Amino acid sequence: MNKFLAIIGISLLLAGCASSGAAREHDRRSIGKPVANPSAIVKAELSFARLAREKGQWTAFRETATDDAVIFVPNLTNAQDWLKDKAEPPSAAEWQPHKIYMSCDGSLAVSTGAWQQGDGTTGRFVTIWQQQNFGERKRGKETEWKWVFDHVVPLSKPLLEPDFVQSKVASCKGK
Repeated sequence: MNKFLAIIGISLLLAGCASSGAAREHDRRSIGKPVANPSAIVKAELSFARLAREKGQWTAFRETATDDAVIFVPNLTNAQDWLKDKAEPPSAAEWQPHKIYMSCDGSLAVSTGAWQQGDGTTGRFVTIWQQQNFGERKRGKETEWKWVFDHVVPLSKPLLEPDFVQSKVASCKGK
């Protein structure tokens, strides 16, 4: 039995060695190159919503927006200017991303999903996210995302919540 286990162990070790060269070559080619990661936007959205609950809705919007972000209220306006003197509502809106669309290089993403207000108002949101310090990706360093565009549309009926957040990444073929 020990001989059999030794043979299995050696076989697994050799199989692992045989495939590691290809994996290392793939890693070597992708280090430092921009990579699309839609789950980073799911994380950014969930962190944004948590910040709204903990610090206030408009504080969260101010802290997660770029300096030149725009928002429809109802006309297109600079978000930081509009948010500057906004008083916090009694309770923050809540929202959940349903779909994420990301550029092939991972520099931009669009999230869309449902939002709800404490008064029962509900709707759909669309947010465009921009990766900060794009191209300066460092191994082990967290990527920061800020929104550059936000728009909400009230709906008469709430959106159905999907079983999971859907994501799509654009193709970079031919680039």
